Amino acid sequence: MSLLQLDHLYKRFGGLEAIGDLSLAVPEGQLLGIIGPNGAGKTTMLNLVTGYLRPSKGQILFDGRRVAGLPPYRIAALGVSRTFQIVQPFHEMTVAENVLVGSLFLSGRRRSIAEMRRLAEGPLETVGLQHRAADPAGALTFGDKKKLELARALASRPRLLLLDEVMSGLNRAEIGSMCDIVRQVHRAGTTVIMIEHLVQVILTLCERVFVLDFGHELFQGAPGEVMQHPEVIASYLGKQLEREVQPG
Repeated sequence: MSLLQLDHLYKRFGGLEAIGDLSLAVPEGQLLGIIGPNGAGKTTMLNLVTGYLRPSKGQILFDGRRVAGLPPYRIAALGVSRTFQIVQPFHEMTVAENVLVGSLFLSGRRRSIAEMRRLAEGPLETVGLQHRAADPAGALTFGDKKKLELARALASRPRLLLLDEVMSGLNRAEIGSMCDIVRQVHRAGTTVIMIEHLVQVILTLCERVFVLDFGHELFQGAPGEVMQHPEVIASYLGKQLEREVQPG
């Protein structure tokens, strides 16, 4: 059984069909990349999975449970967490307090603030921000704010982590560092779905790639197959790509 299953999913905004008859199965433990041109429906798909949008038609199952229509906090408590394209930390709160907010969505028994602070230490170490724990989040660089966004998502200990352009706006060194973090999170057992316009990153990190075009599946397959697929090249890549980011 797949950890995440989308069955004939549709999302319409008035007369505009953003997602049309989309089906996707994501096995537990997979690192899946999603690519497609602007307006392809990538973020809309994540918003449907996480409850920020309700599907017009179709079904979403997480670990066999129907989640379409549940509010985001309930889906988060089931083990689904995400980052956002635009980072919006609580600037006046410390870095550690920002991560603590993510731990509020941990499922199971009630926990004290002291215990949640301890739980926040792990994600901070994962992203390399433990030395900035007491600093105000507003003092971080843009690259470190991206890492803070990821740490906050990890604080709920998700089984499924959705990354929405977590590397956009980063320089080459920061991209390399973020790739290492994503690998570490995935190797620790978290299923990851990532949207990224940096196609070389997707082709290097991901085991499988799903290509969206105008809300519909264009192609899915191994990275090498995606690089060679004529429709993907014509509609999105423009030309065959070389892998620039080397695996760790």
